[in-house]
Amino acid sequence: MKRFKKIALWILVLITLAVILLIIISPYKYHEDDFRTVEASIAINAPVDSVFAYMSNSDYASDWSSYVDHIEPLNSDKIPDGKKYSVRRVFVSKNEKEARWDEKIKEVAPGKLRRLSIYNIQGLAMSADGLLTEQRYKKVGANKTRLSLVLYFKKEHRGLWNGFKMHLGSFEIRSISEKNLVNIKREIEERWKK
Repeated sequence: MKRFKKIALWILVLITLAVILLIIISPYKYHEDDFRTVEASIAINAPVDSVFAYMSNSDYASDWSSYVDHIEPLNSDKIPDGKKYSVRRVFVSKNEKEARWDEKIKEVAPGKLRRLSIYNIQGLAMSADGLLTEQRYKKVGANKTRLSLVLYFKKEHRGLWNGFKMHLGSFEIRSISEKNLVNIKREIEERWKK
């Protein structure tokens, strides 16, 4: 029985150390803001207005997303896609039966920011309420833009459990964001050259 307790104690210590290490190396970090986010950025050789316009069109998601199959605007008969208060459904698979979620554009500052609220998450291994994502745009040259994709929790949803889940998922989230940014860069630069 003593041996079992020692083994159990060592297992508990190792799990605790693994969790602490996970939190330390996680991409879910404090960045410019006073709260944790998962961020990825890339420089795109195109004017900020061109990058902003491209990202306003949900139809292009299938060209650049490494995770999402397509995005369907839900209220484009009332509000144009990419504008404030437009709503869209994001589908991970072509058959629309697997994972999906909805996004509502909450804030738009042309050429600077687009903030979206993520809700109605279905079919993912882990989900959480109160997620926000941002597309941040920064002019860094005459025809050069820094595009950043940012994911974080609304203030009222930041807590230990959601934070722990984000630490776990942040590695995959950032990896997908980085792949998407490379694809976005390629698509925009090819279009802009024409």
